[in-house]
Amino acid sequence: MILVTGATGNIGSYLVNVLVAKAAGMQAWGVEIVVGSFDRPETLDAAMRGVERVFLFFPSAPDQVALQSNVVAAAKRAGVRRIVKLFGAGAGLENPGVFARWHGEIEAHICSACADGRRASLAHRAVIGR
Repeated sequence: MILVTGATGNIGSYLVNVLVAKAAGMQAWGVEIVVGSFDRPETLDAAMRGVERVFLFFPSAPDQVALQSNVVAAAKRAGVRRIVKLFGAGAGLENPGVFARWHGEIEAHICSACADGRRASLAHRAVIGR
């Protein structure tokens, strides 16, 4: 099972639609709605039951490192095999920009959580100008 965080937003809802369309030719895949809150870790544990992969997306916010770290910790507790994370452009611990540095902190946390053989796919989106 794949858990898509932010499934009601632009990126998350697009991903859910793509996954459902790809699954149409396979054995019946259902879509199950689970509720979890990044700031209530106990809800994340329940949402992770039976999940093998997590797509982690979260808008930039001052508490994003702590909140996304809650998701990563819940995924690790649940035995999730792969975490896929979409980052903003330029994410990194050395970046002087605060949002990019926060994304770098999350990336480091995911890499640490995956050090025991779990997999991480870290995608940095490009900024496209006019």
